[in-house]
Amino acid sequence: MTSRIVLAITVYVCRLPPDVPAHNILQHCVNLSQARCPAPDWKRPPGRPRKTWIQQVEEDHGCTIDSVWRRIARCGGRYTTLAGQAQQ
Repeated sequence: MTSRIVLAITVYVCRLPPDVPAHNILQHCVNLSQARCPAPDWKRPPGRPRKTWIQQVEEDHGCTIDSVWRRIARCGGRYTTLAGQAQQ
């Protein structure tokens, strides 16, 4: 996937209501990147891909997922604004 497509998907998921599973999953990934586990006994399920969607976003934008999350919130979830920042 190109970085613009991955970014567009990330922005879309961030803008979803908090009760939507995809939004919850992304929020959990942000929390995990900051060492905040959802539960003390939580483990990642086996069979995951070598590179996760979150790792791809971080690699494409050169920052952590929580930084991307905050940037999306700051620009009001406008993809064009965020895509312009990613190209700089």
